[in-house]
Amino acid sequence: MKAILINPEDRSVTYVELDKGLAPIYEILGCNQFACPIVYGNNDAMYCDDEGLFKPQKGGIIMPDWEYPILGKIIIVGTDEDGNSTDVKSELNYFTDSITWLNEAQAEYYRERYN
Repeated sequence: MKAILINPEDRSVTYVELDKGLAPIYEILGCNQFACPIVYGNNDAMYCDDEGLFKPQKGGIIMPDWEYPILGKIIIVGTDEDGNSTDVKSELNYFTDSITWLNEAQAEYYRERYN
């Protein structure tokens, strides 16, 4: 299925093919536990490392009106009315036009601030 990967390490926002299931999400995010902090109006869901603010990261993002950043990689997938993963509906430019990128030093600042 089509998903969007936001990678703060190389400051990229790209479409990726993602196999269904939880394992591919864990693998891409590089974590043991992920969270879904945002579900957009079109039912796209943002997944990130649930412990991203508790360990060193190479970078992160913050978007307008957010109170705190998300550190580490992010994957965005579509969902249906039953919560099953589907192709993402959002366009890349929504994210590329809104993201403020955080470098490693800024990510560390937020990590220390929230711990």
